[in-house]
Amino acid sequence: VESSMIYFGWSVRVMGFLVMPLLGFSRFAIQARLPPRKTSFFIAHAFKEVRFLMIVAAGFCCFIGMFTPLFFIPSYAVSRGIDATFASYLLAIVNAASTFGRIIPGVLADRFGKLNMFAIGGLFTGVIGLCMNTATSTASLVVYSIAFGFSSDTIISGASAAFSICTDDPRNLGTYMGRGVTGSGVRVLDTHSERLWAVCKYNSQPCHSRWQSVGQVGTNMEQEIDVVGW
Repeated sequence: VESSMIYFGWSVRVMGFLVMPLLGFSRFAIQARLPPRKTSFFIAHAFKEVRFLMIVAAGFCCFIGMFTPLFFIPSYAVSRGIDATFASYLLAIVNAASTFGRIIPGVLADRFGKLNMFAIGGLFTGVIGLCMNTATSTASLVVYSIAFGFSSDTIISGASAAFSICTDDPRNLGTYMGRGVTGSGVRVLDTHSERLWAVCKYNSQPCHSRWQSVGQVGTNMEQEIDVVGW
């Protein structure tokens, strides 16, 4: 968003307004193939299944490094001398590539195995994430954004497909996916380490303590957003 009239708050609201009609349409256009189950909403025995817990743990580990480049690709591009306006478009490139990353691996999972595609997505995302510092030009950053967008969303589609092997009853699939993604997504709530890295970068101070004030972290993150032009 280049205009200074729209900030973070209204950016989130606009995204919500875009999603609402789409979800509203799907609510009335999609009909369940099977009747709902009569059992309890909460499936307690899911947390006793080793296969389910292992997939949740794998997703948790993948999320550790998956979201870090998404936060810092624009500011990293600016630090490499890229125009701030173009740097802000790199996230759009990541999201455009992620569209194919959610569709194609899901199709391939039916042929090569759901867990295999999930593992491949996690492996490639980790390798590509480590290559971020090698992208120093506009062309290389665009290629990096496309590669990371595709591979990172392979984790999302791969995890969803992997949870489907945990139950033989299709009516339980939504519950397994909801519990699994919630358990894996707990890692996303802990962004303190990424924000602490931003404080170190912009203050040029050694971060020997994790107990820095949240206000200081927020101030530096706002400065980062201002640099990129969001």
